[in-house]
Amino acid sequence: MAIHTAQHLLSAVLDTYNLPTLSWSMTQYPSLDCPYIELSRGLTWKEVEEVEEKCNKLIGEDLSVWVETSMQEDGGVDGEGDRESRGIPKDYEGVCHFTWMITRADDKGVIRHINIDGIDRNACCGTQVPSLSHCSSIHILPPSIPSTSTTPSKSPTRISFTAGPRALRYLRHSSRQFSLTAQAVGCGRQDLVERATRNEELRREGADNVKGLRGELGRLVIADQISRLNGKKALWVKRDERTTHDFEFMGNIASGVNTSDPDAVTLVTSTLPGKDQTQLVLVQSSDQVKAKELFDAVKAALDGDGEKRVKGGGAKGRFMGKVEGKWGKAEDIKISEVVDKVRVSLCVRGGHMS
Repeated sequence: MAIHTAQHLLSAVLDTYNLPTLSWSMTQYPSLDCPYIELSRGLTWKEVEEVEEKCNKLIGEDLSVWVETSMQEDGGVDGEGDRESRGIPKDYEGVCHFTWMITRADDKGVIRHINIDGIDRNACCGTQVPSLSHCSSIHILPPSIPSTSTTPSKSPTRISFTAGPRALRYLRHSSRQFSLTAQAVGCGRQDLVERATRNEELRREGADNVKGLRGELGRLVIADQISRLNGKKALWVKRDERTTHDFEFMGNIASGVNTSDPDAVTLVTSTLPGKDQTQLVLVQSSDQVKAKELFDAVKAALDGDGEKRVKGGGAKGRFMGKVEGKWGKAEDIKISEVVDKVRVSLCVRGGHMS
């Protein structure tokens, strides 16, 4: 009830900003997820602070809240744009479900109006507290835009808030999360924002450094592999480093080799120790047929006797797969044999494998 009345108050104050409430929602107790109202646009931090201050000032005045009822034929739905009758169909003829105001089936519908003394009058079928003081206080969660931004979102936006007993529970939970977060980053609560900002700067700087190092490493690997071609038309690039265990790095290596020798077909494997690891396989060539034939040969060698270890596929000369299970010497031998056969076949035939 406190949340519901707080929503009426919040919507009434936002109406003064020409921001009608489009919808609202409240999770069931004891959820800590905040209720929200939906507006046609977002709010800036400054607007949130202004609206919150106005709402709490009105709560402090302990304004009365009461219910009035009227019949539809009394003009209860006049003025389609008025807040007090917004959303009520003009052909509404429902029977009131409150036992103390049951009407005859042939009567027009009963309309309940919730009044906040001097502030708001709004049609509503829900329950309310008798005065704003029962809301205790209201807190509107800051928007996700920067605190200094003066340009709110122009699209429909949910504005989360809390009030009454839920606000106290939310404060307790948030305060504890605040302390746990400060402990996790190793600083006092008062230094949390500064520390988190600095950590994010370091993370981005580290990510940029890693990206640069991966690029440099990739160029070195490509140059080394190109020197190993020596006229061979099939190349196996074997990787076993966790920091480059991804298809992006593997694809860059294969593309670099194929750029140097468009007729070559390149196999790149990236394997990690342990039976629970997922191993990666990539085959690439400017020749779609060569790439598919080598990829199928690798799958056949690793799958074994009816066991489907390799899952994946591809098109346009690039095929990628994930290999389940441990990768050991047996797998290395199988791949080496496949690549040797491909080299011989390509050199002898000067074309596709059979």
